[in-house]
Amino acid sequence: MGQCKALILTCMDYRIQEAVLGFADLNELRGAYDLIAVAGAQKVLADVSLRFALMKQIKLAVEQHGANMICIIAHEDCGAYGGSAAFQSKEAEIAAYRKDMDAVLALLTRHFPDVKIYAYICQPVGDGTWETSRFRK
Repeated sequence: MGQCKALILTCMDYRIQEAVLGFADLNELRGAYDLIAVAGAQKVLADVSLRFALMKQIKLAVEQHGANMICIIAHEDCGAYGGSAAFQSKEAEIAAYRKDMDAVLALLTRHFPDVKIYAYICQPVGDGTWETSRFRK
């Protein structure tokens, strides 16, 4: 049995699951990662009143399974934020995700200083599929 290389923290949205699997394959993580999927994952983690249970899960992946990398995958049109319609523009939507992602990256870096932490965003590519790209270092 292999070792857990990473934790992938993402939204539960069914639309992005193929992109998440593609991300795992592209980064040679298939079969070697823990997955946590909750609605608006980075939004939940950025919210002080909601993050406790999610932090316990992340801690388990790092301490018990030895994950030395955390990949947070957000996505456009996230229902936890009210979807794209809740924003005046695409730029405003991305800014909201970026604000929460910055808070999450700072939080995780404080709690897990020896773990590599990366942020990604899934965006629709127009043919019903989604593409994952680097959001933040």
